[in-house]
Amino acid sequence: MFIATVEEVERMEQVNACLRDLTNKLFARTEELYRKMISTTYVPEFDDDVDVEGTLKFEMNDTDSILSMSNDDYYGSDFAFVFEVIACLYTHNYLRREEIEFSYCYCPPNSYRADMDREELRTADNLNDDNTWYESSQPAADKLSHLCICHAIYDLNMHKPYSIPDILRMNDFMVEVTVKHQHFATTK
Repeated sequence: MFIATVEEVERMEQVNACLRDLTNKLFARTEELYRKMISTTYVPEFDDDVDVEGTLKFEMNDTDSILSMSNDDYYGSDFAFVFEVIACLYTHNYLRREEIEFSYCYCPPNSYRADMDREELRTADNLNDDNTWYESSQPAADKLSHLCICHAIYDLNMHKPYSIPDILRMNDFMVEVTVKHQHFATTK
């Protein structure tokens, strides 16, 4: 059903570049925050565990979150309504794993060394290795063969309820990175 007009191919290039950039920022910020936490907020007497987690999500804020395109009528979809329904399904836990990309740094603080690389910290993006995630069997693959489609596009299309035309209309994304300090106690 995806026809890959010139406008759609250009939009795929934009969305793909945006999601690739946001994924890079997600992993970099997760690592940066972990390293900062070690030197500024880590308190060995309290912190039994410290987790730094990052997510990349599509953010359905309002109708501006959905880009109108010249061929919207071709697909016969009310894209705004579809996105609202999907957002509702995530809100009420009928769908899981809303995040498109996920970064998690778990290195016990007492094992941390300043010279640890991204692999050791587990903040390396091993899914975007300059091999495309768009397969030759997917719609209009010949028109997108010049692109190295990022994992985020693949995840949205293969693991989330979005078609390629849906993805092309996504306009708002959010990266969130959080730090969680935990202290455990037991009574005897």
